[in-house]
Amino acid sequence: QRQSTGVVSRLSWCCFHVVLVLYQMVLVLYHVVLVLYQVVLVLCQVVLVLFHVVLVLYQMVLVLYHVVLVLYQVVLVLCQVVLVLFHVVLVLYQMVLVLYHVVLVLYHVVLVLYQVVLC
Repeated sequence: QRQSTGVVSRLSWCCFHVVLVLYQMVLVLYHVVLVLYQVVLVLCQVVLVLFHVVLVLYQMVLVLYHVVLVLYQVVLVLCQVVLVLFHVVLVLYQMVLVLYHVVLVLYHVVLVLYQVVLC
């Protein structure tokens, strides 16, 4: 009976150690899963940060696009102002030409009247 009690005692200790080792393995697996979960969380945060960076860059490109559009419109308005000024100058030039022709006609009329009076 002493031997059978010793064998049972050793078997119970072996089973206890096996259970303890299995428990430790489960704990290690639990910690591995926790670490993997934290790695996934960090990767998600990195992806979110990259997404925000892309959004900020996109907004900067949009702002630059709007600035270019405004500058383009300013240039167009300036071109239109220059065209209007050119047309004004042309009209003034034509008015001066008309006045010049009127003066020439008057001069000729005066010359003709002077010749009629002399004759």
